[in-house]
Amino acid sequence: MLQELARLLSSGLWSVQLLQKEERMTVKCDRCKKETMSYILSFFNLDMICSDCKEKEKAHPDYAKAVAAENEAVRNGDAMFPGIGKPGDL
Repeated sequence: MLQELARLLSSGLWSVQLLQKEERMTVKCDRCKKETMSYILSFFNLDMICSDCKEKEKAHPDYAKAVAAENEAVRNGDAMFPGIGKPGDL
């Protein structure tokens, strides 16, 4: 499972589904606390968020700024960029 996670992360696929052969695990979204079987890393901070929260994030006016800052940080070698900070209205 760890090798598959490393492959996904190295391929640029940030969405991680937590699947095991015989059992599905659920986690709680860091933002809304809803249980989910998959999550994705926020561009604003290090929250692991569900797809509903990701859609809200994408609709935020500062989303493009957050994505650009993340991309710039990664280009400069910072693979653990903490984000620009979650806006208060998100």
